[in-house]
Amino acid sequence: MGCSDSLWNCQTSTAGPLLPGRFQTITELASSQCGRWVVAASDKVARLWDLQDIQEENIILDLKGIEGAYVSSVAFSPTGIAQLAIADSTGRVHIYDPSNRRVVKETQVKETRVGAMSYSPNGQQLVMGSDGGVVYFWDLVSEEPGVEMNEHQGKVRSLAYSPCGQWIIIAYQDKTVRLFQKQIVSDGEGVTVESWNCAAVVNSFYNQVENISWSPTVPLEFVTSGYDRSVRVWRVSTTDNGVVFVGMLWGSNLGQLCASDLAFKDAVGLDAINRRLLIQRGAIESPSPTV
Repeated sequence: MGCSDSLWNCQTSTAGPLLPGRFQTITELASSQCGRWVVAASDKVARLWDLQDIQEENIILDLKGIEGAYVSSVAFSPTGIAQLAIADSTGRVHIYDPSNRRVVKETQVKETRVGAMSYSPNGQQLVMGSDGGVVYFWDLVSEEPGVEMNEHQGKVRSLAYSPCGQWIIIAYQDKTVRLFQKQIVSDGEGVTVESWNCAAVVNSFYNQVENISWSPTVPLEFVTSGYDRSVRVWRVSTTDNGVVFVGMLWGSNLGQLCASDLAFKDAVGLDAINRRLLIQRGAIESPSPTV
């Protein structure tokens, strides 16, 4: 996104007024669910706009005095009480009240950079993904650090909490997307604790996934986009024996054939070359003679 920043009317597909303030390049952008607030960041500066008073523009975070520091991620709470989380490359995460631009909570993670954040649906928990692959869960009610998930080594590029609160999808720098499912388990002393287990891995990408988001209207569907210039829609489903499966529903700009874990059943017209090609690309050969 360039240095000229406009609001767009999604119903008419026309550009609205320009937002005051200029950037070289916008690297982080988010709007509140209530539609009142917009935050944008570029390198060391994050700006917040109140769309009820669009002429007023405020620099909410300025890191120019801190060498090597820059804004690395922004996220709004999904609840009616707006909160704004801003992370920087030093591992600090600040929670702001947009109405007065003041910090109400802050924490420091162990890693040097938080590159992705997502609020839980009730706004009481903030999930933070680091460059070291560790995912942190911050309880915003007790302000105590929660679970640390380190199930996969590799930089976290993007993550998203599902609207139902039972799933988290995480895109890693190694071109994989991993689906984690929440479980409530006992610690052996009668106290229940939250646990997250990897339920499925999608490794059908030919480049890094940069953005990932759940559908707000269709349960268990999410969309990915990345450096391969593709946009893909995925659906999470569970088999009768409890196995979780992630299948692609639709995609655009798919430049290469990928058939990872794909099973063709009762297909007709496949010659031997096409069968070998599908298996080479990751499809699973069915024992049925009609495949």
